Amino acid sequence: MARLNAGDSCLIHAASGSIGQLLVQMARRLGAQVFTTGSTAEKCTIALQRGAHQAFTYDEGRFAECVLDATGGQGVDVVFDSVGKATLRDSFRACRTRGLIVNYGNVSGSLTDLDPIELGEAGSLFLTRPRLADHMADGPTVQRRANAVFAAMLEGSLSVAIEGHYTLETVQQVHERIEARQQIGKAVLWVDRDLH
Repeated sequence: MARLNAGDSCLIHAASGSIGQLLVQMARRLGAQVFTTGSTAEKCTIALQRGAHQAFTYDEGRFAECVLDATGGQGVDVVFDSVGKATLRDSFRACRTRGLIVNYGNVSGSLTDLDPIELGEAGSLFLTRPRLADHMADGPTVQRRANAVFAAMLEGSLSVAIEGHYTLETVQQVHERIEARQQIGKAVLWVDRDLH
């Protein structure tokens, strides 16, 4: 989405989550300066362990000031916002003039009252809401992207944190952890092969 290059900067929200952890590693691999947010100090530590340069708690929008301070008032080139309503407007403030906001989730709810004028007033920002189906539209694209991910995993520059293993009998536990925002990393669901 963002085509980050060496020397670019980005802000990744919820960076201790499974997608956030992957984004941190991918951005670092490209040579970007990576700022992250998390809801707790523990989650910020996980983002730093994955390669983030700096991590901030959401702290009622304070992250925008922290990012602006860290970038000399310029803001980041790209914001990856999976949180939604609770962070999106402050993400605008953390982004540079003509920067890109990639809103790919809404765990805090959808922002339903956005006036496009806000994007202009925030610095002529670009806002996108990608859908996976539009970016993985055919077999060759899926294969190319899968090859890139698995190659990075094999070379050791990308790793996936497994939070736990669950069965169909215990799957409710992982759902409860996700809903309580306690899930850090991927959950693996073991399905009994004898069920066929």
